[in-house]
Amino acid sequence: MRSSGRCTCYPGVTVWFTALSAPAAHLDAAAGLLAERLGADGRRVAILRERPPDDLHRVAVTAEVLARNGMVAIAVAGGSNETAMARHRASSTALVEIPVEPGRSPEQSARAAHTLLAARGLA
Repeated sequence: MRSSGRCTCYPGVTVWFTALSAPAAHLDAAAGLLAERLGADGRRVAILRERPPDDLHRVAVTAEVLARNGMVAIAVAGGSNETAMARHRASSTALVEIPVEPGRSPEQSARAAHTLLAARGLA
């Protein structure tokens, strides 16, 4: 088996991008930019997108499993999710909710998310 050359010794985390008023394209762009930056740092990253109806549960479960196994799971969802938060708390898996503010560019949102992750030792 060949190694990918990527370190898997980082703690996993779910980054939950939320925005009630920002367009979906903005959330997708911010998630993609953050994924690129984390990937360049050697992190294993997956972007999970909510596909209605009733898809938040699938995103929450998948994100928790990936993060629990050392990956960065970036969830793009319309709002916060108590199911995701409860699953992450139960398994002691890190979850960082990033509210995307109106008027902030995707680049600014991705940079703010990376800064917050770095400050918590998760980037």
